[in-house]
Amino acid sequence: MDAATLGAWSDIALKAFFGDEPNEVGATLTKLMETAGNIRRYLALWNGEPAGSASLTCGLGVAVFGGGATKPDFRGKGLQTALLRRRIEDAKSEADVATMGARPGSGSHRNAERLGFRIAHTQLSLRVPMLA
Repeated sequence: MDAATLGAWSDIALKAFFGDEPNEVGATLTKLMETAGNIRRYLALWNGEPAGSASLTCGLGVAVFGGGATKPDFRGKGLQTALLRRRIEDAKSEADVATMGARPGSGSHRNAERLGFRIAHTQLSLRVPMLA
């Protein structure tokens, strides 16, 4: 990925998961995702405009689908499904199983199930700001 494409990928991923406000944790995680050698990054374009992002990490026979995000103005156009399909194809030669996360009942959950993913378990994720 060239610098401009990587910047577009990072911007979509960061804003999708952390919002428009500057966020040090989000910026750090995005920087790690930008530089990690074992992570494949995908950028979906709509009429040449960056519209969606996703990632894929494979190892030990497992494919981890992450960072799937679509800009609000481009939702409902099939970009998330296209990103999922591409990652499934790319992972087939390296993994026996694929995993991803989605909020139960969300559009992401429904898109994933349409492509063969099934709920393995539900989990509660908790976070606390680090205390000074």
